Amino acid sequence: MRSLSIVASIALFIGTVVAQEGATVPVSTSAGTSSYSCDPNSCKIENNCLCASQKPPGGLSPSDTPQFVTVTYDDSVQASLMDTANALINVTNPNGCPGHGTWFVSMQYTDFSLVQQWYAAGNEVADQLCSHTFSHVGSPSSQEIASCKTMLNAYGGIPSSKIQGFRAPFLNYTKDTLNTLNQQGFLYDSSASAVTDDMYWPYTLDSGMANDCWTGICAAGQVKLPGLWEIPMYSVLDNASIPQLMDVYLAGTPADVTTWSQAAFDKHYNGNRQPFGIYVHPTHLTTYPGGADPKDLLKGVVDFIQEIAAKPNVWFVTNQQLLQYMKNPVKASELGKQDYMQCKQPVIPKEICNGLDDDHNGTIDDGLVNSCNFGTS
Repeated sequence: MRSLSIVASIALFIGTVVAQEGATVPVSTSAGTSSYSCDPNSCKIENNCLCASQKPPGGLSPSDTPQFVTVTYDDSVQASLMDTANALINVTNPNGCPGHGTWFVSMQYTDFSLVQQWYAAGNEVADQLCSHTFSHVGSPSSQEIASCKTMLNAYGGIPSSKIQGFRAPFLNYTKDTLNTLNQQGFLYDSSASAVTDDMYWPYTLDSGMANDCWTGICAAGQVKLPGLWEIPMYSVLDNASIPQLMDVYLAGTPADVTTWSQAAFDKHYNGNRQPFGIYVHPTHLTTYPGGADPKDLLKGVVDFIQEIAAKPNVWFVTNQQLLQYMKNPVKASELGKQDYMQCKQPVIPKEICNGLDDDHNGTIDDGLVNSCNFGTS
């Protein structure tokens, strides 16, 4: 798998997209600017509508706005990846609660007992199809999208109402993909990239798509899906000003990647506080017998995460937590009091079926059945 590079001059817009895992998407070399238009006077959050904007929500000043960081993981959930995944969110938020991440799960090769553990620890589980094959790139059937959600519920025990997000494999989506998500009641998609001029806060698609205009989806009337949110994926610019998106750590030396990532984070933190994303395939950062040792790559990412986590008002959240904030934005000083930012795991003296080591003996759910279910609704 290779990082997504949008190979073009920013000034001339996007000419070619080299998607994660080597997929190349040809696009127009013309300007292709968006015809996106949204009236904030009629699109109001109390009606579950929000226009795309680079400014903080709720009229907040940047200095009063939390800096959110979303760490997301793509593909299957496996035992060999869990230490890596947890290392990337081994942070504490300003209110003393642990940071969390979002895993876009591909069903193939996934260990569903680990999906349970991931969810039980307060993290988010989201949908990323079943097979993750090139034959479905950009045009997955509605049945496959729905069946993955069903599998996460039936085999992972995750309540259907808590599986709210989707990311297209290879980040290759179409208007039909978005239409299907809307029809099936998903809360959000997170497949569109945000480079510079389209570095928007999350927004709803009531007035259409404002990101990734090279796809043609921004053209007037292409996509208007009331209530469906888009959480853009924010790019990091390398030394050649080429946007890197997925797996930025594969695009250069750990020192270079840290420099690029810090510059990108500072642009968010010292600007309008748009969320900052760290998007990984954890398999690249995990050691396998006979494979290259990724310890330097992992250390670079972890060190960067620890550095930004130490800054004031930086919060590591799931995508669902981010959208809860968008619906009711508050000052950074008030965020830690919000219900969705509380530490949810109770102190339990004995082992129960929740995917956690409740009695702290080093074994998860020992003496209990391996398949736990959190409910179905």
